[in-house]
Amino acid sequence: MKSIILISHEYFPVRSGGVILLNEIINYLLKKEYKVKLITCNYSKVEKIKKKKNFEIVRINCLSNNDRGSNLTSLIIFFVKGLLSFIKLKKRGYNKVLSLFIVPSGLIGFLASILYGYKNYIFVGGADLHTIKSKFSFILFFLKPLTKLILKKANKVFVAEGLEYEYERIYGYKNYVIVKNGASTKLKYKKKKINKTYLDLLIVGRLVKRKGFYIILQAMTLLEKKYLDKIKLTIIGNGPEFENIKTYINNNDLQKNVKIIKGIDHKHLKKHYINSDIYLFPSFPEGNSLALIEAMSYNLPIVISKEKGNVELFDDNGWLIDIRNKKKVSERMKEILLEVICCSSDKLKEFGERSKKISMKYDWSEILPIYEKEISK
Repeated sequence: MKSIILISHEYFPVRSGGVILLNEIINYLLKKEYKVKLITCNYSKVEKIKKKKNFEIVRINCLSNNDRGSNLTSLIIFFVKGLLSFIKLKKRGYNKVLSLFIVPSGLIGFLASILYGYKNYIFVGGADLHTIKSKFSFILFFLKPLTKLILKKANKVFVAEGLEYEYERIYGYKNYVIVKNGASTKLKYKKKKINKTYLDLLIVGRLVKRKGFYIILQAMTLLEKKYLDKIKLTIIGNGPEFENIKTYINNNDLQKNVKIIKGIDHKHLKKHYINSDIYLFPSFPEGNSLALIEAMSYNLPIVISKEKGNVELFDDNGWLIDIRNKKKVSERMKEILLEVICCSSDKLKEFGERSKKISMKYDWSEILPIYEKEISK
């Protein structure tokens, strides 16, 4: 039986695009009759996961928080204990390792390949690149010599679509395969026809600054009341900015127009996609957004930033915004919101149909075989 060890500092109960990707890879490899062992963090509130044949989870206590995500201390602990887990394992029938993200998971996989000769594969996302805004950007900059070595020695690197240019610019390597993020896009659902005097806007994601939540909220504060009353925004997610976003909403009297929901189970997002009219995602670059692809698969027009990872999903199916011009970004988002409010239902429907068509290229059935093809070599 083919076997592989997966390493990721995040897994359920954390709700993130990386976790959803990891879970899809696990399920796909199990269908392909792989024996899979996952090394990941333990959490204070670990949900019971249904047992699967040939799948084992090794959870490491590393002070991770379900809501706020990883911190530097938890990542260091995960690296040390994760490496010890490998040493205890030795090989035991496993000869391949796939790490999600370079640090700390990729470092564990790298050392395992050196110590025991594992074939080593790494997925690189936006949080791995020091040029992309994140709480670890500064640390990643200083770790560049180490991360460069890790990537150089990998058997294959999977780089999220939209990040390939930045990956080459930073590291100068071409040892990678571009992989799209994905979603289950072949859906059957029925939208309810509701007579309402406003538009439902939606944004889903990790509550961190680079996702663009504040760009939307700041633009809403600039709208006249007669226009503001024509939109209702729902924000769904967990993360370090949760309380700050709530405070911003309250301080700017947006409570009637903005609802923030703490991260919910992925399967419960469906009703929010169905009941929304437009999906917003004015983020900094980070590769394709899983939630954005999902929203498009529900025929939602989009308002997104003109950034790599997003523009690949755009083809006259909504609005683009340049978020680099900090002085004008709120004004431009205000203009877009006004255009959205004034847009005819036929035009929104047309945009939505284009979104659906684009999303079909990002179905998991098209993407997961790429991982298995490379791993099986």
